Amino acid sequence: MHISTFNQPPQFNTDIKSRNLSQSKFLSLPAEIRFRIYSYSLVSISPITVWSARIPVASRFGFAPRALVWDRKAMARDLRRLSIGLLRCSTSIAADAAHIFYRGNKFCFFGEHEYYPVITWLDKIGMENRECLRNLQISVDQPPRAWQLPDGSCLRPQYYSTINGYANRHPQLPAPALPCKEGEVDIINPAIETIISLLAGYSSARKVTLYLQLTCCDMPGVTLIEQEDMTQFSMDLPNLVEKWRTAYFSNKVCGSLEVIWIAESSSEAYIQKRDLIEDVGWEILQEEDVEIIQKRYRGPHEPELELAHWVTRSLLRRKPLIGPLMAADPDPYTDWYRKPRPSE
Repeated sequence: MHISTFNQPPQFNTDIKSRNLSQSKFLSLPAEIRFRIYSYSLVSISPITVWSARIPVASRFGFAPRALVWDRKAMARDLRRLSIGLLRCSTSIAADAAHIFYRGNKFCFFGEHEYYPVITWLDKIGMENRECLRNLQISVDQPPRAWQLPDGSCLRPQYYSTINGYANRHPQLPAPALPCKEGEVDIINPAIETIISLLAGYSSARKVTLYLQLTCCDMPGVTLIEQEDMTQFSMDLPNLVEKWRTAYFSNKVCGSLEVIWIAESSSEAYIQKRDLIEDVGWEILQEEDVEIIQKRYRGPHEPELELAHWVTRSLLRRKPLIGPLMAADPDPYTDWYRKPRPSE
């Protein structure tokens, strides 16, 4: 999926290009026909999985070491049906093929990733190919939590040791006033801003759609199902994403970015709290009932149980921000037994 570029002397590249144009029957075809061939060969009818990894349920429950398991079959399956070899042909063919490949496909990052594989991929494909991107989908889990103290600092529990060096609340989320309310708060990964900045381009006609698929059962700002040990996903992440979208794409020269959030939730709970979803700042674009397969953990030596059930899948857009952006209050369902000790 990444195009290798070999640094050859300018005269060498010019000679090869001239020879290809004079000898290649394919390059002698009209551009409209060539691009139609590229589309048939390189545009997939289904999204292309760039990254798919998960933490086994046994690892989540402490029965096995914490490790990622990559779904390499899914990552290779989507490319197997395409003529990826066109991306490694002559300079002229590779450039035209890459334009169609990155422009015509939706690229997806599923499972556990902490956003860094997305940044690595966007950096590797280069600026020219990023300019061609139109559809990107990333799975989003509830942010890690930390315990906010009255002075605004945060204590990070040991079980969030995977957080890469950020323990306090995002600097663009100022607290309303001191002393702060004490309790659990979301810690936003700064890598998300890097992704949005990399998507900003230099073409005014360019429109990119970023799909953020929620992997948790709740929506930001709303607790759909109240149960024991529940937590609330705050609006901090959607608010920051909307702020970054506006900041990096405010100049029309950069094109436009639309951020669509995908949520799947219990149909009954969704209907009951639909008005509240809109009240906290969401615009509901589309909703439909779908059947999904959910895996349930049964024990360290038992296979996972697969259960089919119906959920409501909704497409959401964060409404425009009004007024200064402030940090959300701590989780109203904060469990004081989860407060870490200072030594942690």
